[in-house]
Amino acid sequence: MPYLDKHRDRQHFRYTMYAVIGMIMMTFLIMTNLATQTFAQRESHKQNPRILCSVPFKVGRHAQEKIAVIVDTWGKECTGLKFFIDIGETEKFDPQYHKYLVEIDMVRKSGDGRGPDGRSTKHIWERVWRMHVWAYENVLNDYEFFTKIDCDTYVIMKNVKKYLVNKGFDPDDPHYIGHKLYHQSIPLISGPFTLFSRGAMSRVGPVLKSMPHEMGSRKKFRHGRCVVSFSCYKFHIFLLTICLMFV
Repeated sequence: MPYLDKHRDRQHFRYTMYAVIGMIMMTFLIMTNLATQTFAQRESHKQNPRILCSVPFKVGRHAQEKIAVIVDTWGKECTGLKFFIDIGETEKFDPQYHKYLVEIDMVRKSGDGRGPDGRSTKHIWERVWRMHVWAYENVLNDYEFFTKIDCDTYVIMKNVKKYLVNKGFDPDDPHYIGHKLYHQSIPLISGPFTLFSRGAMSRVGPVLKSMPHEMGSRKKFRHGRCVVSFSCYKFHIFLLTICLMFV
């Protein structure tokens, strides 16, 4: 009958609307809850920022003892702690330390050359930039700040965290922190401890991935030739800049 058909249609329409409204309300509640959790997490991370402590590490004498000391002391205060070693060196350590080790494929091998002072080369810079590339590619969203710390440096992480909290640094803004030295013509950040915010790492990472990987004598490469040619002059930075513009 037409009346019954219309009644059923109205009931069907009513139930459909109830279901749609229910889904909208559920979606709204879920999104509100997620937003609240995200905000709470961000506020928590502002008061206790997550920091990755990265140590470029050359395996040599007493290597395990050095790692053990760091793990048992200031390393406990890091959100994440990683030692960056050469391929195939993990098995030199006890299994309890394997979770702290990251093997990176070094082009230059430790001790494969000699520096101006006759000492064997360590190729620290390659290890450092490969370390930062690993962090950028694998754990960028797991931490607010990323450090580079030498294995012979003792860091009081509580003070580092307190400094970051008091300054109110937004980790998604680019911040680069370290101790500035003035003993050369251009101020530089000393190597024992440096810190990148996530915002800085997100900008530095692609640059490190795409930079030319020059290897060998400086005279073999166009950028290196400029360094060799003008590093001995008093105004070498100006001359070096001009040189790099035209190579």
